[in-house]
Amino acid sequence: MLSPRTRHPTSPALRLLRATFLAPDPSPVLRAWAPRLAAGGLLREVAATPDLRRALPWLADALGRAGVLDGLPADERGLLLAAHLSAAETADRAARTLLPLGAALPPGTPVLLLKGVALHGDLYPDASLRPLSDADLYVPPAHAAALRAALGAAGLGADPLTAARWADYDASGGRAHRLSDLIARPAAGRGLAVEVKLDPVQVGVPLRHGERFLEGATPSRRYPGFLVPSPEAMAVQQAVHLARHDGSDVVWWAELAHGIARATARGAFDPARVRALVGGEGLLGTVRAAFAEADALFPGTVPAALRAAPGGGIVLPRFRRRVAAARPADERRATWGLQTAHAVGARRPFPVLASLWRRVWPGAAYVRARMGLSADAPVGWRTRVARLTRIGRGARP
Repeated sequence: MLSPRTRHPTSPALRLLRATFLAPDPSPVLRAWAPRLAAGGLLREVAATPDLRRALPWLADALGRAGVLDGLPADERGLLLAAHLSAAETADRAARTLLPLGAALPPGTPVLLLKGVALHGDLYPDASLRPLSDADLYVPPAHAAALRAALGAAGLGADPLTAARWADYDASGGRAHRLSDLIARPAAGRGLAVEVKLDPVQVGVPLRHGERFLEGATPSRRYPGFLVPSPEAMAVQQAVHLARHDGSDVVWWAELAHGIARATARGAFDPARVRALVGGEGLLGTVRAAFAEADALFPGTVPAALRAAPGGGIVLPRFRRRVAAARPADERRATWGLQTAHAVGARRPFPVLASLWRRVWPGAAYVRARMGLSADAPVGWRTRVARLTRIGRGARP
């Protein structure tokens, strides 16, 4: 599978990150690299490389703990300081958003934190070590209404596109937009955008048993009221996310690799649960391909049982290690390919086609909301063609 390993095969900055990032004790390795770091250039390369730069806040902390920070060139110390301050600011915004939202959730509402925010308080004891652009939440559709009410109570409102999606979701009896990001933003203050997901992986068609991702979930140590996935559910979600994004970002890969390694070391990772989460969905082969690439990037982190020969569905050529090359990420092609593999592997091509058709010809409630029409305005073919014309001119769908 494509990854920073295939895109930057000769990068010394990537070699440094592979040897240290999220390792249990990176200080000895960082001290060994001290002369090279003092010569300058490595951290500038990290900052200039899109799929490496998210590691800077963690590096700033690790270099300080290793006693190496003072020996760096002044401009690179400035880069680390700026990254640290930016990540600390997003951590503060996450707390301003999620603490009130967690308090507003009715007791027993299962809302699962996903991606980076789920790792705050665990893989990242200090939230400022893991910068965020938003907070991702999964809620089963049966509990979506409770979360929507809590979002409003916590001062978070839907943007115009999401408001249209919710209108169509309600009008369709919960069938529409099950794979869409439903975004809520702070009405005031310095909070963080929240992306609500009604499916834990958002590929092709909704999983038959998406609620299984809640099994084994535990309360977040950082954000009361929310749950964090079990190690297996977290790994599967991360693997599919990496495939959808065509293997970009070394931080995502490190979180997958070291999350599995730490859970395995304490006897808390069950390979059978991985199969249960995506069994029959045509995604197991892709998940295993991601596990294999995670171990290639960070050797010794992923047990061989999880890196077995891909099976359980189609594995697209772009996700096979033997054809991975140093080409740029193409998220659109990766996502469409993964959707096709999911549809064929799960033997559900017709629901996928219906989902694609609904994007072209959505429900009347969605068209009204997007076109600014009243709730009782008729929606005929002229209105739909006008919407498609707007899209052709560059408007959001």
